[in-house]
Amino acid sequence: MSGRVVVGFSPTPAGYEALRYAVEQATARRAPLVVVRAVRVEPYEWSADARMDTTVAVTAEVVTAFREAMGETPGDVKVQVVVDPGRADKVLGSVANQRDDLLILGSCTRQRLRALVHGAMLRRCLRVVACPVVIVPPPAMARDGSAARLGREAVAELERYLRRPVELAS
Repeated sequence: MSGRVVVGFSPTPAGYEALRYAVEQATARRAPLVVVRAVRVEPYEWSADARMDTTVAVTAEVVTAFREAMGETPGDVKVQVVVDPGRADKVLGSVANQRDDLLILGSCTRQRLRALVHGAMLRRCLRVVACPVVIVPPPAMARDGSAARLGREAVAELERYLRRPVELAS
């Protein structure tokens, strides 16, 4: 197959799932993987030095994400990291501009305000890209609730375990 696999990366559980899926697709298609990260900066702050510093920092963030998501960076896939200022939908639309590309994005979060903003970005992105788009849901643990709720449930489970009767073997 021709084309590229383009993934919009964010350091969220859904972003990590999207990164894993993008590597699987790039491997299966024998296509290069383009990891895109839109950054919010003011135009006057986007000097050559700031661009280089941000690109180095984001590339390190992507390498760390590969290690955390899959244990290592993919050795059999050519990876390119693109860092651009601006809204994510515009940045992704400018990168995923070929009909034979595949764009992979992580889905919305559960927090209402973030979900509204993220959902609007997804809709705008779908309007500007010319290629197929795959929306990857977050892992089950992230869908089940907030970290605070999961922590409360873990503590409650531990307390139930510690209160259970102890049977002595004779």
